[in-house]
Amino acid sequence: MSESLLEVENLHTTFGTERGDVHAVDGISFRVEEGEVFGIVGESGSGKSVTALSIMGLVDAPGRVDADAIRYRGENLLDASENEMQSIRGGEIAMIFQDPMSSLNPVMTVGEQIAEVARHHGDYGESTDFLSEMKRKYVTGTATGSRSWQRAVELLDTVGIPDPEQRAQEYPHQLSGGMKQRVMIAQALAAEPSVIVADEPTTALDVTIEAQILDELLSLRDEFGVSVVLITHDLAVVRETCDRVAVMYAGELMETAPTRTLFEHPSHPYTNGLLKSIPKVNDDREWLDSIEGNVPDLIDKPAGCPFRDRCDSAFELCQKPLVSYPGEGVDHEVRCHLYNDAVEVDGDEAVAVADDATEIIEQRSDAGRPVGGESL
Repeated sequence: MSESLLEVENLHTTFGTERGDVHAVDGISFRVEEGEVFGIVGESGSGKSVTALSIMGLVDAPGRVDADAIRYRGENLLDASENEMQSIRGGEIAMIFQDPMSSLNPVMTVGEQIAEVARHHGDYGESTDFLSEMKRKYVTGTATGSRSWQRAVELLDTVGIPDPEQRAQEYPHQLSGGMKQRVMIAQALAAEPSVIVADEPTTALDVTIEAQILDELLSLRDEFGVSVVLITHDLAVVRETCDRVAVMYAGELMETAPTRTLFEHPSHPYTNGLLKSIPKVNDDREWLDSIEGNVPDLIDKPAGCPFRDRCDSAFELCQKPLVSYPGEGVDHEVRCHLYNDAVEVDGDEAVAVADDATEIIEQRSDAGRPVGGESL
């Protein structure tokens, strides 16, 4: 198998508190291929955004990032110096943050902010030393005839902002939510990265603008070959945009699969719980299904599967550490002991646990019903 564009191996991110360490990301591994849209989905508090910040090297103290490797084109980013990361961050791997209003500088024009990224990561023949940048930001602005400014205008046009020459001279507060999000995408594209990490890029947008932003990301993938890591809690967004998806819960990955496989053959009880909560056309349910309980305390997580206290299919083996089992078809992995066909506990307990698992799987599989719930 050829080398993946981005590989994350056994990533742990913890935050020290007075009560103890918060295990925000707890040993996850995944890969992203060239030109792929890879989704990470899960409810709030699952560790999705922290995963993105860990990849980008943006976790500050008291946070700690440990991993076997975070590889980009085969190079381990954990070995990179801060100067090297500054070149990679934005230049090779760009990020679209959740809230453009708080991410964009309110006292700089949007064109200035895009042009700055282009200058620092492109060959435009324009000075980028501290004094030159301060002069542009607070005195003269970037000359409208400069190459970096023209690049900013070109990118605003690329992401579908009308009258880009005029909009480039405006400030974030003068733009709508959808336009600000497009500015963030243009800024991410300014250095022609190979990977864009999009953290909830459609948060707080209405459904029409959301569809336009997602279409824009897919068009950029098709036009420029950019890979996208799409972080979201919206399974409908995942189904429409992603090639593969990882389901995250309490800092761990529960299931990873091609998108079509995940929706047609959901295997983890948590995945099924998420899918059952989606309203359907001609749905006659009075109330939507929900997953009882809450995400566990990440300082004191339960032993074994973190979902076991909320899972209707939990049994004895769920107290043991999780491992990956093959799911339906190629590239489908499930971290759930219901798929363990070689239970390794001692004596009579092994027989009892194995029989319990088999019985649950058979009950859940009747009439095409997958383990843990009902398919869409």
